[in-house]
Amino acid sequence: METNVLLALCSKLERLTIHITDSEGKEQRTNFDLLHYLGRNHGTISGLAGLGHLEINTNKCNRFSIGDTEVPLFLQQSHRLETLVLRGPEGNRLPDDHLAFAIQRFQPGLQNLTRLQITSWSFFGVERDSYILGEMVKMAKNLTSFTFSTDSDGTWGNHHIRPHHIPPARFIKLLKPLEGTLQDLSLDFDSKIYASSYQSPDLMTISPQQIHKFARLESLKLDISCYCRHVFGRKKIGSSFDQKTCLTDLLPLTVRNLSILFSEKGWWECLPDFLYLGERVKAGEFPNLQRVRIDAPVCYETPCSNNWDDEWDNKRLGQISDILRGRKQEFKAAFAGSKVDVGFHSWFIWESMY
Repeated sequence: METNVLLALCSKLERLTIHITDSEGKEQRTNFDLLHYLGRNHGTISGLAGLGHLEINTNKCNRFSIGDTEVPLFLQQSHRLETLVLRGPEGNRLPDDHLAFAIQRFQPGLQNLTRLQITSWSFFGVERDSYILGEMVKMAKNLTSFTFSTDSDGTWGNHHIRPHHIPPARFIKLLKPLEGTLQDLSLDFDSKIYASSYQSPDLMTISPQQIHKFARLESLKLDISCYCRHVFGRKKIGSSFDQKTCLTDLLPLTVRNLSILFSEKGWWECLPDFLYLGERVKAGEFPNLQRVRIDAPVCYETPCSNNWDDEWDNKRLGQISDILRGRKQEFKAAFAGSKVDVGFHSWFIWESMY
């Protein structure tokens, strides 16, 4: 209730972060009943009228949907909103697909929106959130920046659910209304899309024809599952496995900043695409490209008991570090002599074994 009162009284708010929780059961979920009442009976809520930046954080919710009452409530009142950040629930999200909603309530908060960021989220083909996202980008006619990342520590962990997530090739279709405005695109599926679930790379990876329609794109960030056919293996793609053109075929000439998120698999199978990109850059084929970056996190399992073998594990960590240093040197050498600024960043992510 205190939050309701503050938002009703504060008239000069420009940035707002709202945390929604149902950790004690759905009946104890954070509610905004007073704001709903004011919106229905008075039309405007002074605390939301001047918002330029809104973040809705649901990482403590077990059940949440973009169509839940909170998101349209805030968007309906935030006519000056320029940035919207939606942070999804931690763990296994249970989508609320049975709630009624009116898509037109989203319109006021989307008409001036330039940046949309959706993190720690999952979208499935027949789920309401997928439909809502498609409708939101249709309404956000001024959107120039879009960021999406999956809930890599939650729903992805269920191997029965993961393959049913919308693959990059279908996800990019939801963004089709932005082809004429989008300048900054970031898609991170955490490299967890199972290539084995698809008969063809065309069903999973974004095609050059799809990405080249974004005519104003200047900044592009992808994980390897978005574009690299090599993750399917030689058996599925045959002789094309020896081709090194995944990146050069995909990359629009308008892009100035390129960033790729690698998994361990990418060190071996996808790095040749980067080396070939370096060759083509030095040949003058991508004159607008200014920066290229590889982010290569390394997941390393640690025992949850006292079974850590210092000598063995330290040796293994040293071997991995040596491999990464070698890959970094190859990557930088490929662009040596060009004007492109390159960066290779790697770090360990510690995971407990169960």
